[in-house]
Amino acid sequence: MAEQQQPKTHILSVDCITDGAGGPCFWIAAVVANKKDAKEEKVYFNGIVYKRDVRFSDQTTQLYVALYASECLKRDESDKRRPIVYETYGDLYNAFWKFYERRRAYCDVVHDTLDLAAELMFFRSIQLNPPERKDNGPCPLLNIDSMVHAGGKFEGILRDDLIKEKECSLIPKGWVETMYDPMYNALRTLSIYLFLMKSLPASGK
Repeated sequence: MAEQQQPKTHILSVDCITDGAGGPCFWIAAVVANKKDAKEEKVYFNGIVYKRDVRFSDQTTQLYVALYASECLKRDESDKRRPIVYETYGDLYNAFWKFYERRRAYCDVVHDTLDLAAELMFFRSIQLNPPERKDNGPCPLLNIDSMVHAGGKFEGILRDDLIKEKECSLIPKGWVETMYDPMYNALRTLSIYLFLMKSLPASGK
């Protein structure tokens, strides 16, 4: 008899920052929340491969993302925007995989767009240990773009405008909008996902 699949009661929202389009993912942030009660205590992952004198291959990453990362590393340890520093990409991917693996049985996984950053990060994590990981990646790997398109609503609306209009933001007050902060992005994706699940026809309502 086939093993009964455990209901996916939680959502794991993940965002990745890469060194340019298709480059290695060096910053990963994720947050896990209960689908029915977003006010329940959340679980966070925030990790980065970063050295002060590192030079990234992508100019935008070097000029802007690296600067923002250095600012986040100066924040108080209680600030969820402050990442843990890992020495290598493998260390970062393995740490994230452990975070994901402990929760995959009861979590769906969502990211923001149809770009390949999240897919590449999971692929590279799996490639570090294919025998044990190849069948355990997130399937499906959900994304907000597809959900919006499938529901036929809110297309073309900026993410931050949407969560402001619908008053559904889970981003802490005082956090400034920035495309360079994966934790901000992960929380924004989580906010929109939970809102869409309650409002779109695809949610069963």
